[in-house]
Amino acid sequence: MLRFFRQIRQRLLTENKFSKYLLYAIGEILLVVIGILIALQVDNWNENRITENIKSQAFSNLKEDILYDIHYYKYLDSLYSKWHIQADNIYSKLLTRSMDRINSIDEYIVGRGSMNHLSVKTTTFDEMVNTGLIYKINNPQLSHSINEYYEFADLEIEKINLDNQEFYRYILRTSGYEYINTGARIWHKVNLEYVDWSWLKDPKSERYMKFESRIDFHRVAIEANKLVLGQLTEKAENLLRVIDSNISSDEKVKK
Repeated sequence: MLRFFRQIRQRLLTENKFSKYLLYAIGEILLVVIGILIALQVDNWNENRITENIKSQAFSNLKEDILYDIHYYKYLDSLYSKWHIQADNIYSKLLTRSMDRINSIDEYIVGRGSMNHLSVKTTTFDEMVNTGLIYKINNPQLSHSINEYYEFADLEIEKINLDNQEFYRYILRTSGYEYINTGARIWHKVNLEYVDWSWLKDPKSERYMKFESRIDFHRVAIEANKLVLGQLTEKAENLLRVIDSNISSDEKVKK
């Protein structure tokens, strides 16, 4: 092809047809420029296609992470609801002086005396940030929803975990030998006939006041955790809807 064009140039020059040669040269330059532009356009199209495929896979992975979070939040919320009912029942029995003895470890140590460590799955989000993909999202609502969810989760989970750690330290500080020994007997169901439960009828006794305080403190901790779990679930479910809406819109554009 290059040899063919070279022959045309040579013939035009030897025949002194300079004006025609000039037009031909301009035309050849235009062809080269057009070829370069087409190549660049194809390259950009391929790059955009690859980026869109990567984004599509990232959104799919992000949905899986969020669904995992929602399942985890709802599991904890269900567990804490059960603990809250237990704590309310025990607290009610204490107030009405209707508790003569404690028969189960769930009554003695509601929810094992501690709250679960909250976490959020950030595998895909971290990857999107590290690769810069998060900044290539063209939908402002989607970008805002993703950042809002993970910023809120990071802040609120850090705070509630610190509160839970303080609650656990409080349980340890107020748990003397008698408390731990009685808990072990209830857990293993041994030597329960030797346990002195008279303090359950004496609201002024130190053991009664500590026990009542632990139960009340646990109720407050459960409520605080359930509040954060509800907020996290709401924001996660909202983010899922935004992602699904964005995916649907992209599919319509492709069609």
